[in-house]
Amino acid sequence: MRSILGLLSVCFRFPLARRVKVRGWSMYPTLSAGEYLLFGRLGFRRRPPQKGEIVLANHPMDRRFLLIKRVLAVPGEEVVARDGEILVNGRPWAPPSALPGPAPEEFSHLLGPDEYFLMGDNPSRSTDSRQLGPFSRHQIKARAWLVYWPLSRWRIIHLEDV
Repeated sequence: MRSILGLLSVCFRFPLARRVKVRGWSMYPTLSAGEYLLFGRLGFRRRPPQKGEIVLANHPMDRRFLLIKRVLAVPGEEVVARDGEILVNGRPWAPPSALPGPAPEEFSHLLGPDEYFLMGDNPSRSTDSRQLGPFSRHQIKARAWLVYWPLSRWRIIHLEDV
C-alpha cells in the first residue's frame, strides 16, 4: 500500500497541481478527513472562481495555513443570515450535508469587486467567511480537481457535482 501512495506522490509532483490532505470535518460529507485531493493551480488564470466550486485558500491571519472551502458567493453578490437561514441574493442556501447544527448568527455581507464568500459544507464545524470575513481573489490559490486517496473514494470533482 505504501508503494502505491509513493508512486502517486511522484506522479503528482508537478507545478500545475497541489496535493492536500483533508484535515477536519468542515467539508463533510463532500470531503472526509484523511482524503487526499489534487488542486489545479492554473485554472483561475482562464476564469475566476465560480459559485459552487471547492477551492484552496490562504487563511487571512496566517498565509501558511490553508483552508478547503466552497465558494458560496462571488463579487457583487449579497450574503445574509437571518431567521436561521443563509440567503445568497435573497435565495436560501442549504449546505449539501443537511447535518443538524446551530442556526447561523445573523450577518450581512455585500461583496466588493474582489471579494468571495467561502463556506464549509458542514457549517457547524467550519471556520469560514462567517467568522473571517470575505476572502480576496489573491487568497484563493487553487480549484479542487481530484480525490485520489484512498483509492476506494477516488473521484474527479466537477462543478456540477458540487
